This record gives sequence, structure tokens and C-alpha cells, in this order.
Amino acid sequence: SWRMLKEGGKIVDLDWKSVNMIHGPPLWKRLTEEDAEKLISDAGFTVTLTKGCGKQHYIIVGKKG
Repeated sequence: SWRMLKEGGKIVDLDWKSVNMIHGPPLWKRLTEEDAEKLISDAGFTVTLTKGCGKQHYIIVGKKG
């Protein structure tokens, strides 16, 4: 995604919280918010927002440049 975005472009990760629940993927496949932030940062993006999004999800926004 780094190469596909122009400078100032944003990437959005809407993902399942890493807690045990009936819906969504198995717990072992989920990332914590901290781990997802680290992956986005390590890919070269600046994390501009991390926020809970209901009881089951979180959202992370990263910006290129």
C-alpha cells in the first residue's frame, strides 16, 4: 500500500478487537491495537488515529509522509 499511495495519502485499518467473542475470526488470528499500530508504523506510515469503534472493532488511520 505504501507504493500505491501518493504523499499525504491515508491507509485505514478497521479490525476486530483482540478479545474473545462469538463473532469474527478466531482470537489467535486477531491483532491487538498496539501490534497493528506497530505494523503500520514499521511500513513507513505515521499513525494519526487509533480509536475504538464499538464493542467489537477498532480503527487505525496511518498517513504517508
